[in-house]
Amino acid sequence: MSTGTPDLDNIPGSPDDREFLYTVLNLPTTASEYEIRERYRQLSVLFHPDKQQEEQTKGTATKRFLEVQKAYQVLSDPISRRAYDLLGPKGLQTVHNADLSEVPPAKFDAALIQKTRELLRERAEEVVRSKGRITATIDARSLFEGDDVYDDDEHWSSYHGIADRLSGIRQTSSSVRHSVETDISERTSLVLTGRASSRGSLDVDDAYNPLRTAVLGTVRHQFSPRLNFEATANLLHGSDLNFKTIYRDEENTVVCEMGFTRALFQAISSSTARMRAPPLTLAFSRRLFPHSPLEGTVSFSTSSTVPILSVSLFSGHVFDHTPEASIPPALLGTDPTFRPPSKDGLSVGTTFWNVQASLAGLMSGLGAEWGVVLSELGLRLKIVFQFGLAGLNWSFGGEWRRGDNSLGSSVALGLRGVILRLDAGFLGQQVSLPIVLSDEHNMRLALCTTVMPSTALVFTYWFVLRPRRQRERLEFFRRARRTLHEEKSDLLRESKETVHLLEDAARRHMQTEASCNGLVILEASYGPSERDEATAGLDVDVTVPLQALVHRSQLYIPGRRSKVSRIPIPRFAKIGDRRPSLIAREARSVFTPVSPSPTAARLSDMRVSPASPYSHDLTGGLTSYFIAFSRRLGRYAVLRHARKGPHRAGLQGFYDPAPGVAKTLRIRYAFCGYSHYAEIPDWMPVVLPLEDADKRLRAASGATRNLDPADAGPTVGASALVSAVEIC
Repeated sequence: MSTGTPDLDNIPGSPDDREFLYTVLNLPTTASEYEIRERYRQLSVLFHPDKQQEEQTKGTATKRFLEVQKAYQVLSDPISRRAYDLLGPKGLQTVHNADLSEVPPAKFDAALIQKTRELLRERAEEVVRSKGRITATIDARSLFEGDDVYDDDEHWSSYHGIADRLSGIRQTSSSVRHSVETDISERTSLVLTGRASSRGSLDVDDAYNPLRTAVLGTVRHQFSPRLNFEATANLLHGSDLNFKTIYRDEENTVVCEMGFTRALFQAISSSTARMRAPPLTLAFSRRLFPHSPLEGTVSFSTSSTVPILSVSLFSGHVFDHTPEASIPPALLGTDPTFRPPSKDGLSVGTTFWNVQASLAGLMSGLGAEWGVVLSELGLRLKIVFQFGLAGLNWSFGGEWRRGDNSLGSSVALGLRGVILRLDAGFLGQQVSLPIVLSDEHNMRLALCTTVMPSTALVFTYWFVLRPRRQRERLEFFRRARRTLHEEKSDLLRESKETVHLLEDAARRHMQTEASCNGLVILEASYGPSERDEATAGLDVDVTVPLQALVHRSQLYIPGRRSKVSRIPIPRFAKIGDRRPSLIAREARSVFTPVSPSPTAARLSDMRVSPASPYSHDLTGGLTSYFIAFSRRLGRYAVLRHARKGPHRAGLQGFYDPAPGVAKTLRIRYAFCGYSHYAEIPDWMPVVLPLEDADKRLRAASGATRNLDPADAGPTVGASALVSAVEIC
């Protein structure tokens, strides 16, 4: 990357002009670095404003001097020059907005072109956000119909019998939906949606079924952070209107939706027509307990032929089993979003559950669902049960999502029979294929069908997602090693010089301690808490620095701070209050819920899945926000990191080999003739000798023995530490 960033917007010439900067320096495109540097020196001296004697020429000289300076900044840097030669100013903008320093030279051109296209697409999507969805229902009941449909056993056993079953597969319905959204102002946006659907079979032998079309226009306006309003109209039928208002605060959410159809307007204008109340939906949601994410919702709707009343309880739980989970962000030595991938990708995520009771005539019943979101893999799994007058219905499925791409499947057993649903998404465009396998309540067929996507999911995780996560982990620590040896070479040199300066003091302390059987540091290392192939070679030898800190058979290092950073625990800026259940509910949107909750609309502004103390985007990407619980306020709050600083050495001889990684201090020491071993997390206080070692020494018969780490076991936590006391 270039050392200085030129003012890209002020470079004259057309966007496709790839020779303007060479023209400024009067050099060919094949000019060498030496020629560029010499020409810059000549022209900078010639046009430097301080060299001008006349005031009227200073303005022109300054303009020419800035052009020469911009040209030199671009052409003197290999990456910027190659980007300019390939794509002109567009290439410079890509280099400025994207980090391409890690791309190998052989792949730089392809990566630059691809990144430029992505940036252009993102800019276009920022102006007009486009989404599309195609749904095609497939009738595949002929594959699993009983043998009585094919009476001729000889015919069924033949090739023609199988062909007859395959020929029975047909498409029964289809729909297309496409929408574009643009912002009219800071608080108002406009959405145009076009949709078309066809019911019934599309075979030429079937009766003609007209195509149903609609064009919808939606205006959304945010009156305040708590109140928003939207109005939707069918532009082809101006009498169809729908209004929706949502109010939300820290504890409550209220949703009100009302529709006005053509039939309602006709009833109002006619004196003989029977008047009907307009479709109405009311919902109220509230967090039930101040110290729990449990949320209750009551909703009432008259939008269907039978009024629906439902009551539901929802809760979500965040889990994070990585070593970095229990460490304050400031002590990791980097931005809280910069964390190493876990070994298996199953360590960070969210679990959620929901129970619901509904009164809806013959559709009344009880429902329950449970799901898990594996944030690192971008994988979501959900199972739903519903018990009513029609019996037990259930569905199970999963979805993988990464960026704008997704792939998922689900199996449902309900009133419509057994349905296998396949979903795929690419760049905001969705394709959905509901496949009807049977119109009967066939439990055996549903369970057998579930085995297929489940097996595919296991194989995909084991052979695709898990190896990819391991490669990302290896690349993370490989980059840390490269950064340590290339960009932090001065830090390594200073650390070695510091250790050399401490050697004499450490030697004197060791001799003094050895003479009285005191505390002698045999071996000490400081490195990542997890030890595997990826973290190999990142341990820092701190034997000499720790021995130099020993005083009167005691070693004490205060806790609640990193041993390699002087950055205090940062303050956090509160950017808004959100309930974890409200955030985690986004994870439920894999499939259509048992009874769609009206409160789901308020999730449009929350696209994160919380993970203590960090948050992960459901697509796999990390965000800079995390969830914290305030005991003083009695509620959860979404916080963001408000202070950053450079990583500086703390204890003499220590340095951070891998920022963003949980680190552990491992010490093997001798005390009164015994050998002991301790593992202490980076942010915990260090007090040696350990309390367990002291008790073991006093209880021993006096015989000296060596204690292996496997025998002693790692000692972690402040409760295992004893205050400094003089033993010898």
